[in-house]
Amino acid sequence: MTDGIILIDKEVGLSSFAVIARLRRIFAQKRIGHCGTLDPFASGLLPVCLGRFTGAVQFMEGYDKSYRFLGAAGQRRDTMDREGRITEHLAPEDLRQMAQSGVAERRLREAFSSIPEEFWQCPPMYSAVKVQGRPLYRYAREGQEVERKKRLVRVQSFFLQRPR
Repeated sequence: MTDGIILIDKEVGLSSFAVIARLRRIFAQKRIGHCGTLDPFASGLLPVCLGRFTGAVQFMEGYDKSYRFLGAAGQRRDTMDREGRITEHLAPEDLRQMAQSGVAERRLREAFSSIPEEFWQCPPMYSAVKVQGRPLYRYAREGQEVERKKRLVRVQSFFLQRPR
């Protein structure tokens, strides 16, 4: 296969670039591009264009996306990812009481419902968004802050799903 679009189920720990590097070896071709970047800590579908289909990348990057996340309740980290230093935390017994009383779910719903349907977001320094060809998290881990362009974000819906 030299031309086409494939979906890769990217695993946690790999960068989107690492996925592309592997595919270049597997398909023995250089014309490969992905449609959007997943942070190394994210898993999910990464659309990849091969050969003459790489021209579609510029159009597909703007497509709507869906996200599902699982978070650690009761913690706040300085990097907003799992590698950061914990800056705030709740005691397990307080967290348990909040969950049992429904306070935790109510606070989550309030937080989500306060997010406007459309807003301009400045990407956090600890994200995979690239500036001058480098992911922001690399600059951040080197102690550098770089200028970032705001992006329009549209939230169509959200829902909470209880763990099984």
